[in-house]
Amino acid sequence: MSALKTFLLMSVFLPFSVALASYIIKDTNWRRILVVTMSLILGLAAYWLYAKVPLTPVFISFHGWEKAVTFLDILLLFYILYVGIENRHLPIGILAILQLALVAYVEGFLGPDSRAVGTFAVDRLSVVMFLVVSVIGSLICVYALPYMEERIEHVELDRNRRFFFWFVSFLAVMNGLVFANNVLWLYFFWEATTLCSFQLIGHDDTEEARRNSLHALYLNSVGGLAMIAGITVMLAGFTGRTLSLADIAASDLGLVSPVFLLALALFMTAAFTKSAQFPFQNWLLGAMVAPTPVSALLHSSTMVKAGVYLAVRLAPAYDGTALATFIALIGAFSFFAASLMAAGNGDSKAVLAYSTVANLGLIFACCGIDLPLSVAAAVLLIIFHALAKGVLFMGAGVIEHRLGSRNIESMEGLGEKLPLLALLMVGGGFAMFLPPFGMLFSKWAAMASAAISPLVLLLFVAGSALTTVFWSKWMGRILAASPGRVAKRATTHVSSRGAGYYAVSLGILGLATLVLSFGVTTVIDRLVAPALVWFYPLAFQPALGGNVILFSWASFFHPNLAATGLPEGVFPFGLMGGALVATLVLPWLLFRPEFQTTSSVYLCGENMPGEENRCFVSSMERGTEMALAGYYFTGFINEGLLRRLGWMGGAILVLMLGVIVLWVL
Repeated sequence: MSALKTFLLMSVFLPFSVALASYIIKDTNWRRILVVTMSLILGLAAYWLYAKVPLTPVFISFHGWEKAVTFLDILLLFYILYVGIENRHLPIGILAILQLALVAYVEGFLGPDSRAVGTFAVDRLSVVMFLVVSVIGSLICVYALPYMEERIEHVELDRNRRFFFWFVSFLAVMNGLVFANNVLWLYFFWEATTLCSFQLIGHDDTEEARRNSLHALYLNSVGGLAMIAGITVMLAGFTGRTLSLADIAASDLGLVSPVFLLALALFMTAAFTKSAQFPFQNWLLGAMVAPTPVSALLHSSTMVKAGVYLAVRLAPAYDGTALATFIALIGAFSFFAASLMAAGNGDSKAVLAYSTVANLGLIFACCGIDLPLSVAAAVLLIIFHALAKGVLFMGAGVIEHRLGSRNIESMEGLGEKLPLLALLMVGGGFAMFLPPFGMLFSKWAAMASAAISPLVLLLFVAGSALTTVFWSKWMGRILAASPGRVAKRATTHVSSRGAGYYAVSLGILGLATLVLSFGVTTVIDRLVAPALVWFYPLAFQPALGGNVILFSWASFFHPNLAATGLPEGVFPFGLMGGALVATLVLPWLLFRPEFQTTSSVYLCGENMPGEENRCFVSSMERGTEMALAGYYFTGFINEGLLRRLGWMGGAILVLMLGVIVLWVL
């Protein structure tokens, strides 16, 4: 057996074995040993893979396993059907039946031949995704060890064994998804991520958790149906049918074959649902009810990254088509809409969730623009977003345990109470939108690419300005000092051993974010350019030679922009500056701002005896804590606006599918 074949088996079966052992073994010390050991092995394996894989894809076959995968597909879909029936959720049941029917049709009537198709493909793009999933995902697993043990103090049920089974299994199915080349295997792993997320979102077994997990299952089942429908169209609709994802990505049939383009549109619909783009964003927002490690894993390195990974993988196939235009528009709209909703929210996890939707939208838009520069920006965004968002979600979880709140206003003066954690949070927040961090570098490239599409560019500019508003507001609260004397530091609720796990996971991600940002040209040269040279050989050969011209304004990348004569650097600065001014001024002119407060001070606000900090005399001579507040524009940015934005996103998606179906007819 070849070394790569052994590696592929290890990348799936090692996390699954650890997940199974974590469920069987009750002893928490053994669980810690298993998870930490797995994390170290996956980290070493990621480095080995990076050093081993050539620039050209390597295809590895596991012939004879196809029937087993089909059986697991059917078993999974029957379980989803059972969930729909048990919970009387008719849409879930209908979606499961439709998927079962299409799987039966594909296997029984179309009879695809998998012998000529490599089951898995290992290339430099899959290396990037494996690094994101296994390294960052493993660190989140390490973080979850003390977090879930501490969380037992705040919940009624001890379900940690079940939690770690599904949590660690997520790494296994994501690794399978990243390397899958046979689209039927890809479909299985795609649906397996849906199952894992359903189980983890409903982990607490409260009414809200059950409701949100069912909603996530419902919307992701829509995506699953879209994917199997795309596979069916791909196999039944034209003569060049293939099961190979690599062959689909390399094909230019999208320019001449409406049926092929319809299959791609269905694949991208599946990608939109998995990455929670408008109008499918609600399932990811509802996932906040899950324990914080689940949010960190979903948002940074698994689940939602599957959708944008598929978009990057298929970018050459829809290049130059109407589908690419709609992908860019849906992504840019989601970037703007989610950024707008984040600016009006005071819940830290909600802000992070909306920020995830926004940045995934930016990645989709870059794929739709489909210039070498924009797709490179998409890959960079995947890397740096995973790093920064991992830090922020894990940090927010620790803050929630220490302060008993996840409201942004409650984090005022955090630097006085938990200085190291505050430093990490501020670093993670600044990494999302300020220099010298890689996210800004990626967004700069995205905005430069969008010069060929005025509407997409306008949405980019508006979304970027809103991003500045909500991150600045949050980070400003953390950096603000409490009124009066310096507050006492918060007491620690976890053992020093548990704090060590937090320090390792958060510290490594925080340091990696900083180091890789300062070495962004190296990241481009060693990770991004090799990942895309197979797709755009002429564009990225110079970068592989050490001369990183990737982010220049060369006419190769911007033939339309070069004709305008705009000097390098002026274009983004002018638009971003103007948008920021408009974002800060227009709300005060058009809407009545509303404070979000938690308490008020009585009359003159006399201090309570012995209290020189924040406690004041209130009604009935009782003490009340003074709370500062911020503008959240709740009169405008509210649930009603979210529904309208969702309908707008849905209209764009329906228009995309309608245009392509009309072409087919």
